[in-house]
Amino acid sequence: METRGTVKGILHDSSGTPIPHAIVMIVDGPSDFNDMASVSNDNGEFYISNVVIPGRYVLQIQENNQQKRKEVNLSSADSEVNITY
Repeated sequence: METRGTVKGILHDSSGTPIPHAIVMIVDGPSDFNDMASVSNDNGEFYISNVVIPGRYVLQIQENNQQKRKEVNLSSADSEVNITY
């Protein structure tokens, strides 16, 4: 049986300042992930629910016309990641 959970995380810059209003989306992974995206809140937090766990995913972050990709390995139903942008 397939387990699904939520990816939650915090986006921040190299000085540790949260990055609000960035788009975070899954662009590659072990299962279908149509339209799985989130926008970070004022504290840089984002949540993407209904993700198959465990799995290795590639997140794409878009902020101010810049993009960055980050590979994450999700091992539990409520995985949390910290991303420096």
